[in-house]
Amino acid sequence: LYMSPPSGSDKENAKIQSASKENNESSSKKKNTVNSIKQHFNMNSSVRSTTQTDAIGQKQLLTDVEEETSIPPEVLQPFSLLLLSQFILFIGVGAVIPTIPLYGQSIGLSAASNGIVISAPAVALLLVSRIGGEY
Repeated sequence: LYMSPPSGSDKENAKIQSASKENNESSSKKKNTVNSIKQHFNMNSSVRSTTQTDAIGQKQLLTDVEEETSIPPEVLQPFSLLLLSQFILFIGVGAVIPTIPLYGQSIGLSAASNGIVISAPAVALLLVSRIGGEY
């Protein structure tokens, strides 16, 4: 059997039906969300309106997320100071490290001696980190 392609009005009807299905699906999702919030807080719909329930549920969910992700104030200040000091340290080290071999050459150090001077902090960190980590 051959079916003719849908005419303009059939296409419009299909679009309307599709939009109607999407609207019904989003409406049912919203109802499911409201019902789950009501169940979570054991709320009766006759006591509060849906809008109030949505607002209370969203506020409680935001509060829960903030409690999980926020840094306590007694930790935030020392941690910020630590980050600032590390930033300053790395700026200083980054500015000095490239000049060390040049200075070594100017005072007569060989290439091997320059290598030892550059690698000494890394070797010291390797040796001391285990002991320092125990305290």
